[in-house]
Amino acid sequence: MAATTVVEVIKKAYTKVNGEYDESVAVEASDDFKTYLNVLNQVMDNLAHTPYVKWQIFFNPAFNVGTVVNNTLAYPITGINGLTIGNSPFDYVYFDLGGAVVAKYKIVDAAMFQSTTNTQVCMVAGNSLYLKATESKIVGATIRVPIYADPTPYTAGNQNVVIDSVPWLVASMAAFICDSSPVPFIARNADKFYKEAAIFMKEMRENNRRTQALMVKKLNSTVGRTWADVMNVMTIQDL
Repeated sequence: MAATTVVEVIKKAYTKVNGEYDESVAVEASDDFKTYLNVLNQVMDNLAHTPYVKWQIFFNPAFNVGTVVNNTLAYPITGINGLTIGNSPFDYVYFDLGGAVVAKYKIVDAAMFQSTTNTQVCMVAGNSLYLKATESKIVGATIRVPIYADPTPYTAGNQNVVIDSVPWLVASMAAFICDSSPVPFIARNADKFYKEAAIFMKEMRENNRRTQALMVKKLNSTVGRTWADVMNVMTIQDL
């Protein structure tokens, strides 16, 4: 993962679009900075919603939904409109009781949830996570759900940008701005920058694929494990 700041990305994108650097773009109160910051946030938001790709930089395997309360079957998921629930064969909802994993449930669709007698499944519907029962072993446990979160908008120049490829981000911002520009000699570069971004995207996808190969595969038991075990398994390939 590349390390850079908002202002550094904006400087590079501005230079790419205009062919020269102007110090005013680094001033947060300037119109140029605000414009490029807005584009940066839009490009990052578009990245999070790339079709057929789930980016690991947006992945949170331990999103806290709340604590299990006896006989309570529905648990609201805060900010669900900005979240995508993990739904791969290896994604589970974990129940963490004081650092010990006491159970893990599979997320299933509504039809399976309603038809099965298995109580160790759950469903996401509307803005809530639903359980079929609150078994005694999970009462009081923290519900941890794997999610992909939309990026939080950047607001300041000194913030660190979380991105796998800075060149992709700079090229994408430049293409976005050129495509919207009424100035002919700037607008004509949009296609060139889009093509450049597409090349960098290939590298981003490959890096993302390699990262996913190291993500969680399975825990052989739902009991006798700690939350630290879960995190360790998520970073070690299951050989």
